[in-house]
Amino acid sequence: MMEFIERSRSVLQATPGIRRAAPALSATWHSVDRSHVVYETRRRAWQVEHRRRKRFPLRIAFTPEAPRYFHAAYRLCVRLNVDVVPLAEADVVLHWADVTIRNDPPPGLDPRAINARVCDISKRHVGEVHGQVFGYDLGPEPGATEVVEKSDTNSTHDGRIVDRPSGAPGMVTERLIDNRLDEHLVSDFRVSVKDGGIAWTFRRYRPLGDRFMQSGRNLLAVVVDADAYFSADEQTRLLALCDAIGADWAELDVLRDGPSGRLYVVDVNPTPAFPITGVDGTQLATYWRLEEQGFAALLRGHARVTTTSA
Repeated sequence: MMEFIERSRSVLQATPGIRRAAPALSATWHSVDRSHVVYETRRRAWQVEHRRRKRFPLRIAFTPEAPRYFHAAYRLCVRLNVDVVPLAEADVVLHWADVTIRNDPPPGLDPRAINARVCDISKRHVGEVHGQVFGYDLGPEPGATEVVEKSDTNSTHDGRIVDRPSGAPGMVTERLIDNRLDEHLVSDFRVSVKDGGIAWTFRRYRPLGDRFMQSGRNLLAVVVDADAYFSADEQTRLLALCDAIGADWAELDVLRDGPSGRLYVVDVNPTPAFPITGVDGTQLATYWRLEEQGFAALLRGHARVTTTSA
């Protein structure tokens, strides 16, 4: 079933005649991909294949929408064998909306719901919170001859270096953070925060020409010890920034500026997707182990009922 669905989507995307109807087809596909029947099919297939039949003791509900298959929450529920149920039947709720600005919380949202307080993850808002938490902001330095212009909307990966802001609507201007390792390579970090703690940290390496991840491809991504790269004070501020955004669970894009040594958070993502690219088999196994442990603890910490085991 899973292979059929993925193959069908690929065929449709490659058919020229389908492209004109892409918006309607996309909406339909999103609905199918989020359907409970498809989730159950994927979950049962994975459990049979990996012989992990023990059900997770808590049932989860997503609101106002469900994640799609490429989202980490979806895949973690599949791997942990979690029952996804209607809101009224759930033991734990995840406030899920893959948008930049969230509307008012759904009626009756449990205050214990994961990410219940998240409402704005725009680049502009993240920059404002960054300034409050770190004591320095993401704005360009006075007199800078190169700045970064990017969309204020989440997950666009459209950053570009310009000599002056265009002033175009929906765009923000930030300083050019010098995260180069040499003339060909840049490095940054992807940090997962769950309930006030750092669950894991990846260090990513990309070509200089792809520093804004426009292609979404890393040459290499390695799980590292946060203590080896961030001071205790920096880690406290990373967690404080997440809390100020209202995120119980989010992944942060973090850059270290070489000349100043300062740390910058350029993105906060409370709806993270499947593992970043450039991860080899051993690292991927480590990622999933840390993700499953962290996600299970996150669900227990926000449950309406008390449970003692997974």
